[in-house]
Amino acid sequence: MNSNTSRAELALSELCSKLGYCLSPDDEEAILADPPLTQEAFVDAVLVAEGRDPSVILKQDRRPLLSIVDKWAVYKDEGESASFAERPRFPSDR
Repeated sequence: MNSNTSRAELALSELCSKLGYCLSPDDEEAILADPPLTQEAFVDAVLVAEGRDPSVILKQDRRPLLSIVDKWAVYKDEGESASFAERPRFPSDR
C-alpha cells in the first residue's frame, strides 16, 4: 500500500488478513467515512459489520482486534508513533 493509505485502512486490511474480519467495501467505507470515536468503538463497528453482537464478545476475543488497531496507531496522536506520523489516521484526514 502506498504511503498515503490511512492507518485505519491498514488496520482494516490486517484485521482481514490476520483474523479473518474481512468487510465488504460498503461496510469498510461506512466505517472510514464516519470514524468511530474510540478504538473500542472501531472494533465494535467491525464486529457489527461482520454480523456479530459486540456485547456478547468476550474480552479475550476482542483483545487481538484491539491490538491491531492499537498497533497501527489509529487512535494515537501522531507523535506517539513516529513510524506512522506521515500517514493520516483516516482517509478524511488526508
